[in-house]
Amino acid sequence: MKGKLAMKVVFINPSLRPDSKRKMLPVGLGYVLTAVKNSGINFDLIDMDVDDISMEGFEKILKDKIYDVYCLGCIVTGYSFLKTI
Repeated sequence: MKGKLAMKVVFINPSLRPDSKRKMLPVGLGYVLTAVKNSGINFDLIDMDVDDISMEGFEKILKDKIYDVYCLGCIVTGYSFLKTI
């Protein structure tokens, strides 16, 4: 990767409706991930919704790996959850 900065990037999809029977990655996030991948940037995805990751599990993941860039967001009703993260 000569001339490029190698950064560790993670995208986080929070679970706003953990009891929902329907689990899927948000379309907007899918578009962003596709664009980032097409630009050649490697990243991890922590999908708390689809993978049923609890806050405790999420904390363990973040303690085990350090990232340079953390990308997360959601609809306004999930603000308090994002604030906790």
